[in-house]
Amino acid sequence: MTAKVVRIIMILLTVFIASIVLPDFYKTSFRRNVKYVSLNYSEVTKQFVIWGLKDGVLLDTLGNEYSRQEYERMVPFSSMPQLLKRNEFPDTVAGVPVTPQLVAENNYRHIVNLTERGRYYAMSPLVHGGTDRIGYIYTNDMMRVNRNGIEFYNCEDGRVDKEKSALFDQELRKLGYCPPAKKLYGRSATGYKRDDGLFFVDSKDQLFQVRYHAYKPDCRKIELPDQIKLRRVECEPDHPEVVAYLFGDNNGVYILTVDNQIIKLDLDEFNYDQFKVFDVMGNLFYHMISIQKDGYEKLYIFDRDYKLLDKYGVHSDVYEESAAGVVEGFLFPFVTSTYSYINGYYISSEGQPFVKFIWLNLVLAGVLLYIKRRKGLNVKNPFHIIDLFMVVAFGVFGFIGVLIYPIRK
Repeated sequence: MTAKVVRIIMILLTVFIASIVLPDFYKTSFRRNVKYVSLNYSEVTKQFVIWGLKDGVLLDTLGNEYSRQEYERMVPFSSMPQLLKRNEFPDTVAGVPVTPQLVAENNYRHIVNLTERGRYYAMSPLVHGGTDRIGYIYTNDMMRVNRNGIEFYNCEDGRVDKEKSALFDQELRKLGYCPPAKKLYGRSATGYKRDDGLFFVDSKDQLFQVRYHAYKPDCRKIELPDQIKLRRVECEPDHPEVVAYLFGDNNGVYILTVDNQIIKLDLDEFNYDQFKVFDVMGNLFYHMISIQKDGYEKLYIFDRDYKLLDKYGVHSDVYEESAAGVVEGFLFPFVTSTYSYINGYYISSEGQPFVKFIWLNLVLAGVLLYIKRRKGLNVKNPFHIIDLFMVVAFGVFGFIGVLIYPIRK
């Protein structure tokens, strides 16, 4: 009996692994046949350049065609390594003298995965800075904000540091905060050029920033514009001008700068629930923001003061609408995806419509029933019935698991 229960567990484990591996292998084999289109912006021609519309060449919005090397000369800031290798890096771009060092100092990129909804209520280290020590150092505690207020949990003795907690709690209550925290954000860690501490949204949807400098709390309340409620705070510790990107419930995106300004970005089509990627890039001349979802990308060009200069959207093929994507819905009842990111490990499963996959599942269950009868097995045995049920429920994943782990007499 125990062996049969273990067998069922092994089959379920096989189902889980197969739901990751098989769809991924299938997509890798057929996704290459789907045409994808992407955008860039030329600092030289002041035109958008489009990848993927035509094989072997790139197009701009005027219909001009460019080879790969011509394209690289059009975008010298993002193609600097290739141009340096060919001794083609220019001395000036649009009349402005440039050097590789100057370009490297001003290039940046930050990709926000909007399907990963950020870091919510948790405990986090709050590094200490502002002493005679170089840089920032870790303390031996973790910060949390619960219904008791802000607390620092000492990792060595397993107790709350009441003295340190009271210092921060008093400062925050003067600013009007109301515990507990709904969401906690930030990357308070060593190794960055600047420590912005941690951010959290309290029970009244107010935003606060907490830092620890010179053994004293450094807290402030950040007044939010347009009476928004925040859906996400995406911190940017390496950018010399930007502290964080704020995503509001009005689908507005705001930049919190190092001089405490909040700038709203002019993104006319952005919808937090519809788009999957928020890609922020910049160089010596521009800030560029690309918003992306399945089959569509729109690129916005801003000047150095975040004034909108130009924008362009382009459609591309969607894998789910291709022949291979449609067939996938009939082959696999669900697909499991795994993600590894800075805050941990994430697993998600996405099911297909029942009317698609059930037909193949029933066929595979019939094949399994035929195999069992050919072997002279008693198909009325409860464990054989469980096998059939798992194939009906899990389709090809369950079919593979049952064949790998047959019932032993």
